[in-house]
Order: sequence, then C-alpha cells, then structure tokens
Amino acid sequence: MPLLHVVINVPKVYNYIMIQYNLYYKFKTYQPFLINGEFEACATLRDYQRATNQDPLNDYNRTYVVDSVFRKEYAPQSIPAGDYRMDLRFATKSNVTMLSLQAYFSARRKGVLGSMLDW
Repeated sequence: MPLLHVVINVPKVYNYIMIQYNLYYKFKTYQPFLINGEFEACATLRDYQRATNQDPLNDYNRTYVVDSVFRKEYAPQSIPAGDYRMDLRFATKSNVTMLSLQAYFSARRKGVLGSMLDW
C-alpha cells in the first residue's frame, strides 16, 4: 500500500515548468528543514516517458499524464516529532506562478503514551 499516490493530468502542452519544493519544521514559527530543491518538470517527464513509453508517436506535442507512487520504503526511517509544512510551487519559464500548494502534517513520538492509546 503506497503512502502517497499522485495522478497529475495536464491538459495543455507546456515546454517548461519549474517545480520548487521546501519542507519546514515548526519551532515557534515554520523554519526551513534541510529538504528543499527545484527541478524542471518537462525535461524530467520527457526522460521518464522515453524510458517507459512503448508508443514512439506519443513523445512530442502531446499532453502528459503521470501516475506516481511514493512507497513506504522510500520514506526516511525517522524524523523529529512535531509539525511540518511542505510548500510546492509550479512556475513557468518567465517565473509566473501557475500553482502554489501548502500541505501540513504532524509526526509524533512513539512511547508509553502512544502504546497506551493503541489499546
């Protein structure tokens, strides 16, 4: 069973989309948490499609449908307990934001109280 299953359907053809991601940890306010980066999505998708595509006519001038799964074995074994925020930004070549998302989640410690709650 995957931890995260994402399906993205892009109905318009784009030649360049920059995806930026940042992970924040909440102390008193949200502070950067060492996991951040950016990548050019269209180039990544072109490479991905060529590696897995069986139809050679489907490479150019088409829309993309990407089905991605984040499995449990890809996740780190442990992270500090607390509140987190993940920011995602999708931008065009001229740095215009197409979509911006913020996802919030919490990680808790396991211990006596956690095991007592499982009863």
